[in-house]
Amino acid sequence: MESPTDIVNYSGYTVIKEFYNPDYDKQPDNSKADKRMTLSWNPSLFVAEVNPVIPVIFYNNDQTKRFKIVAEGVTSDGRMLMIEKIIEPGSN
Repeated sequence: MESPTDIVNYSGYTVIKEFYNPDYDKQPDNSKADKRMTLSWNPSLFVAEVNPVIPVIFYNNDQTKRFKIVAEGVTSDGRMLMIEKIIEPGSN
């Protein structure tokens, strides 16, 4: 770059990763403990409404009792958004 004030345009925000999700439609392998840290990952969720309700369905691992929900996104005009929330049993 010629100057520290040059503008750099990136063609993307992040590389999409694929995370393991057990297939509970068939009998799971109970001989190994399920220690997944990421329980649900959906990198391609598009929302076109104001305050939509988005159901999140996933299978828990063998150790988690409370959940940290992290939602990140980009608005149609390019602004980045992020929210983090801890969900515990009995909380709403």
